[in-house]
Formats: sequence, C-alpha cells, structure tokens
Amino acid sequence: MWSRQRAEDRAAREFVDRLVNPWRRVCERVPGLSHTVQVASGTTIVIPTLARADLSGPDPVLVVRKIHGQLIEDFRADEASAADRGGAGL
Repeated sequence: MWSRQRAEDRAAREFVDRLVNPWRRVCERVPGLSHTVQVASGTTIVIPTLARADLSGPDPVLVVRKIHGQLIEDFRADEASAADRGGAGL
C-alpha cells in the first residue's frame, strides 16, 4: 500500500513539474492572474504557485496558492478559460 501511495505522489509531482512553464505563460497572458513587481534588480512577474495536483479523479485538479490580493474570480475569468492549455478551464 505504501509503495502505491508513493507512486501516486510521484506521478502528481511529475505532473505539476510538467505544467510549471505552461502555467507561467497562461498567468502572464491573463489579466489578474499575475502581478508585476518592481524590485532592485528590475521587474519581476509573480504568479500563483502550483502547490500540488490531485490525480485521483477522472480529470486532474491543480491546487494553486493565490497571490496576496487575488480573488477566486480571477481564476474564473473567461479569458483564463480561453488561454488555458486545452483543458476544461481554470
């Protein structure tokens, strides 16, 4: 049983790792999903962090840590659904 759980956890981590760059691109294109911050070294784009994935159901579910000041509605925007990678939507 432990080895099965470890395999599922590893698969979920690998799934999240494969989505990091596409997730960044979506967040940068969709208003409200990223914030631009000026720091000493220049401009930084801050995006919500992909915390983990739940692969137990028929569709993968991503768990995301919002950025300070973000609203759940920012993730439900029509633009976010149109910009995603072909999934059902954000």
